[in-house]
Amino acid sequence: MEKVWAEGAVFDEGHDIVEAKWDHIGRHVVFVRYAAPLTDEDDPGDLERVVQVGVADDGTTVWTRVCGPSSPVVSPDGLLLAHEDRGRHVLVRNIVTAKVIREVDYSRFGSRIKRLTWSPDSVHVAVEIDRESDNVHLFEARPGSEKTSRSSGRFLGWNSTGIHFAVTNEPEDWDEPRDVDIVETQSLWAVRRVELESPEFQWSPDGRKAVVVDSGENPSLRVVSVSRDTKTIIWKMRVAASMWSPDSSRVLVREASGGESGGPPGYLVLDASTGDSTRFSESAGAVDAEGSFQSLGMSWSPNARHVALTESWQGPGPSADEWRSKTRVIVIDTTDPSSIEVIPDALSFIWSPDGGRGMACTHSDGMHRAVVGTVGGFEQLLEVEGSEFEIWDAGTRSDMPFRLFAIQDVGRTCLELWDPWNGHRIGSIPFTPDEVGHRQSSVKTVIWSPDGTRLLIRRTAQRAEVWSRT
Repeated sequence: MEKVWAEGAVFDEGHDIVEAKWDHIGRHVVFVRYAAPLTDEDDPGDLERVVQVGVADDGTTVWTRVCGPSSPVVSPDGLLLAHEDRGRHVLVRNIVTAKVIREVDYSRFGSRIKRLTWSPDSVHVAVEIDRESDNVHLFEARPGSEKTSRSSGRFLGWNSTGIHFAVTNEPEDWDEPRDVDIVETQSLWAVRRVELESPEFQWSPDGRKAVVVDSGENPSLRVVSVSRDTKTIIWKMRVAASMWSPDSSRVLVREASGGESGGPPGYLVLDASTGDSTRFSESAGAVDAEGSFQSLGMSWSPNARHVALTESWQGPGPSADEWRSKTRVIVIDTTDPSSIEVIPDALSFIWSPDGGRGMACTHSDGMHRAVVGTVGGFEQLLEVEGSEFEIWDAGTRSDMPFRLFAIQDVGRTCLELWDPWNGHRIGSIPFTPDEVGHRQSSVKTVIWSPDGTRLLIRRTAQRAEVWSRT
């Protein structure tokens, strides 16, 4: 059933918006803006920011503060905001009241603050400082102790629980191995260390394991557990991309080369517990040796049964002076690798929350289409098309599995809202008079409120609007 959406608050005071977020209940909106106009000569990383907190109902600004160049960050629970002030102090504020509940002084290091990162449980803040040693620091957001890790490298991120984080330790000489430490947050004790030449790191969704890829002279992919009692599993291969399955049991890998066989690049699924591997698809690059292959993306279904591979290929056409360009999505059942669906002309693929359906975004004959179908035969359930087409991801909450479609045809007058998994339009939001009749609207970002009843829409670089479902 189509709902009516009404425009509410408008926020257009200030310079360009860097980021916009809701608080934990959808009552307030938090904007991070540049403190001055952005010019072509400016390096955005050197510009000060302004935090603006406003009321979603009426657009009233509750408070603003000027911050340092490192971007302010909202805690995952939506209650607190951490930011750098002009004196290289890091402050934690209550989002609604602006009250400072924690302040830590980092001016003694004499170096700029590069980045602030919240732990997933909203308890700790990681501070990265631009210096050669002791450059990763932790502190408890609410009154507590400051902690300093023994890292001289990069902060690689928290695991999903916030109990552990990972850092690199940069060597004195560039050709020496780089250590990756998995560190316990409370004790700052390194529970695991991996020595690699050129590491890339990715936590598993359950936070118990990590994929560590080494792209150096001895390329490999390793699955490392936070438990010392679990053996590290190593695969000797050169990896172009890797992705954990949602249940943390397997890793999807795209090879950078054909491995020991010397064939074209392919895809494998690696078992993170047993070390078994299954090769199930060669890339589209094998179509023609003279062609140019590019992977546009890969993803697991939420139920961890299927994978979707998006590929493009350019190569010789029927005549000597003609080149062809093809895109496709391949959907593969990992429990039965012989079960393969090919969706031609597809540029991307989005899964439904239960993994039983998918939405392929295709382009052919000058038209863009969003086609929704069932996985396993791809029986079509919905098709929306337009000459200019864009999909705004409106969230993946299990209780609010909506996606947004922006149909940007000449003559269109609205941003259309669809629930693709149930196959119907749920509403529309009109374009501004200046947008009507143009090939592209100025909508830049669309963000659902936590309860799914409001939308925060960035119309321009400076203007944002709140729309409510009535």
